[in-house]
Amino acid sequence: MSRNPKAPYPKASSNFADKVALRVRALGLIDTPTPKVLDCYAGAGKIWAAVAEEHACDVDQVERDPRVAQPDAALADNNAVLTRRELDGYDLIDLDAYGWPDEQLEVVAVRRRGALPVVTITCAGTPIGRVPNRVLDAADIPRTVRPGVPSTEPSYWWTRYTTSLGWRTEERWTGKRVGGAWILYETLIPA
Repeated sequence: MSRNPKAPYPKASSNFADKVALRVRALGLIDTPTPKVLDCYAGAGKIWAAVAEEHACDVDQVERDPRVAQPDAALADNNAVLTRRELDGYDLIDLDAYGWPDEQLEVVAVRRRGALPVVTITCAGTPIGRVPNRVLDAADIPRTVRPGVPSTEPSYWWTRYTTSLGWRTEERWTGKRVGGAWILYETLIPA
């Protein structure tokens, strides 16, 4: 398989136009002519390539799958990169996860020495999925009731968690997918 697929849109990325629009609006919140971005789930880099057509930005990509990663992407697990790389130079960190990017967000909050960056998040879940413990910890949900906490509407639990890390929501919406799954689109800014 090629490292640079030529398909106009990535096969694994649903709602491509919504993801691009969210990121373009997030870049508009940053008072820098060419914001520095760390894309932690880069895939083939198609989302940020589309964003760059609408707003100037300098993107560093992280992708662990060498079959789809761009030649200049860091081939690594994003948690390893977030743990080792200097994060203060980034104006925006993008977390386009298939599940909850709670661990990555916490690493950014803990390791960042300067002001927190703008963060764009796209994550998905299912009705049978489980809300991560660190998210429920922030919401003060006792461990005895956690198995019954639904993940069908993540906004309340997720807001408590992101607020505890120092961000506030600038933009958010939740879309539904086939089978009751949801997808969360969000821009976080420093509180």
